[in-house]
Amino acid sequence: MAEDGFKKDISVLKLINYNLIFFIPLILLYILAHFVSGLIAPGLEVSTSLATQIIMAFLTLIAFFVLIPFLRIRESIKGVRFALFNFVIMGFVITIPSLIKGNYGILMSALVWLANFLFATFINCPDVIGITGDPEDWFKHKVQIMIFLIYLSIVLLYVMGFGWLYYQMANDPIHQNAFSYDSVEKPTYFTFTYYSIVTMATVGYGDITPVSNGARFLIAIHIILGMIINVLFIAILLMYISHSQNLIDRRFEQRIVKEEKKIEDEEKKLESTENKLVREEDKLQNIERTFPRKTEFSEYRTKYPNYMNGYNNRNY
Repeated sequence: MAEDGFKKDISVLKLINYNLIFFIPLILLYILAHFVSGLIAPGLEVSTSLATQIIMAFLTLIAFFVLIPFLRIRESIKGVRFALFNFVIMGFVITIPSLIKGNYGILMSALVWLANFLFATFINCPDVIGITGDPEDWFKHKVQIMIFLIYLSIVLLYVMGFGWLYYQMANDPIHQNAFSYDSVEKPTYFTFTYYSIVTMATVGYGDITPVSNGARFLIAIHIILGMIINVLFIAILLMYISHSQNLIDRRFEQRIVKEEKKIEDEEKKLESTENKLVREEDKLQNIERTFPRKTEFSEYRTKYPNYMNGYNNRNY
């Protein structure tokens, strides 16, 4: 793979090309899922459309784990960022007509896809989202905040997306008794959002219980994803805790080295100043040697002994 610095900036044509790289496989997978759903929908006790959404929740994760590394190999980090961002924007634009009509089903169903998208990007290309270098260096320069935000985004998207799937399953005309409840109140989307949080955390209070095959299958996928994501980020958290003291010691050592270097530089500067003064003193002494030496009066008296006698004997 060529270095990022030698790759050209991404163009509109490239963006269209990379969008096609994402959308064409997703369309083909959706056609495949729709075909397969007609075969397994009776066994899952759900409608064909809901079975398609359940299958796509699994197939999109596989697709993104293949497509994102493929895109990273062909393009620079900057290009991948533009391509991924543009893909998300285009996906949202596609849902605008249904949102105008007051139908939020397409957008809510796509939340699981978006969570799969972020998860695959984090695993395969962490440098694209600003997480670079050795894992030990992830906790420098506020990278840990980025990791936390990514984890929170993935969890929230899965919670809302699977909550919507549970809500649709509970109101599926094919099998309206997909869940059993300990309350007589009719469950809402927020009820299943709570249930999605409980499932994601692998807690399970028993107030909502899956009954149909489809509900159990969907919850199994959700639990497996929750376990993988939680274990992954808990491992990152433990790595941060285990390396935090090392980072503190390393920073303290770097501070000591910096201070020692500063002292060494000051000593070199002082030594240089002293050497300069010595050279100036030598220069002055050389200049003094070139001047005529001043003769003292005592030397005149010794050299001319009759001078003072003649001066003293002079009559005025």
